Amino acid sequence: MAVTPVAPTVTIPPANRTVTEGQTASFTVSVSGTAPFTYQWLKNNNPIAGATGASYTTPATTLADSGSTYAVTVTNAQGSVTSAAATLTVNP
Repeated sequence: MAVTPVAPTVTIPPANRTVTEGQTASFTVSVSGTAPFTYQWLKNNNPIAGATGASYTTPATTLADSGSTYAVTVTNAQGSVTSAAATLTVNP
């Protein structure tokens, strides 16, 4: 019996992060559904060039990054889903 392909579902969304200015922040996502998946990370709803894995680490942060949101769109042959957004807080 063939397995019915399933669209991706976010099982663990990225979590909010707090870092000190100059540090990096890492975000990860867990998904279920039928592999293979593609990932596209978003900062403030805009795609991040080259951020196409199950996790994303920011460049060194600045105070201007504080309040930015990070989410990921996960896609497979059956569809796509965008995670809830995580908020980055940068302290001086």
